[in-house]
Amino acid sequence: MQRRILTVLAAVLLVLGLGAGPALARPAAATDEPVAYLALGDSYGAGYQPGSGADLEGGYAGPVLDAFAALAPGAQLTNLSCGGETVESYRDGGRFCSYEGSQREAALAFLAEHPETRLVTLSLGGNNVQTCVSGSGSVDLACVQQGLATIRAELPGLLTELRAAAPQAQVIVTNYPDVFLAAWLTGPSGQDLARLSLTLVNALNGIYDTSATAAGADFADVSDAFRTSDFTMVDDPTYGEIPANVAMICSMTWMCTEQDIHANDDGYALIASVVAAMLRELSGGEEPSSPSSSPSSSSSSPTVDLTSTVPPSPTAGGPQTPALVQTDGGLPVGATLPAVLALLAMAGLLGGAAAARRRAAARH
Repeated sequence: MQRRILTVLAAVLLVLGLGAGPALARPAAATDEPVAYLALGDSYGAGYQPGSGADLEGGYAGPVLDAFAALAPGAQLTNLSCGGETVESYRDGGRFCSYEGSQREAALAFLAEHPETRLVTLSLGGNNVQTCVSGSGSVDLACVQQGLATIRAELPGLLTELRAAAPQAQVIVTNYPDVFLAAWLTGPSGQDLARLSLTLVNALNGIYDTSATAAGADFADVSDAFRTSDFTMVDDPTYGEIPANVAMICSMTWMCTEQDIHANDDGYALIASVVAAMLRELSGGEEPSSPSSSPSSSSSSPTVDLTSTVPPSPTAGGPQTPALVQTDGGLPVGATLPAVLALLAMAGLLGGAAAARRRAAARH
């Protein structure tokens, strides 16, 4: 209803000769259609939550649309995201989308038909690694290796393709919160694995960052907004004394209560705030300015020695980040396998998270 009112108001102002100032000016388009926002990706892009399913007009895309409408009154959202989507299924098609063909084909067709598109968001790649773990916690190592290699090899090209198909649009790719930090709640072994998870997450974040840079897109560092590297101890009302990053995962996702990797309402709102903060003022008919990344993102993919020992337990007094041993030469996929095995094997431990929560609640 609010968006409809804004659209009507904008039309009235134009009739009266009282159009909005430059910051709210709608860019020149080849058609009379309202400015379009296209959301793409997997279940994070689709706003999935356990028990309620996908919310294509909510999740993080809905709030981003509201922020975008401040720059482009009357902007309309089309969300083609599909829960379960991988890089391969996005590219080639599969069983995850309700429409025929691949999400890539649908996206390119939409952009060809809607040259007025000025914003594209993409959340993709999480399922290339996360789905390599079975419900029992067993790990498909070949799947892990292929997943990491696929993200690194395919994402720059997919982003470049979107930029070429929508040359006047801002293209933003997001990463993900480190939901495996929830393993902290299971005890000392889980805490070691939670620390180790940052090694892999930081490497993956570097891949997203460099992929965006290579394609002329923007990188929204969701992981940083979730305080992923902050092991400062805090007093959580449910779980007692836990690191700040673990507390964020427990409060912003369903991982600690439902063992589900997806964000809750607060988590999606936080993701939306990261994307919205990167939105650029629109200008008529001009291509977007050079891309940028979230403040914390680096300019190159970190390369890490994943066979190094797990860092010591954090102490209070400031953010504590596991030490990373950096070398030259990119991110060798094979070198990540020992850590990935340990990281994903923790999935079998997460069933104890609910019990840990009940024990902590009993102490209060």
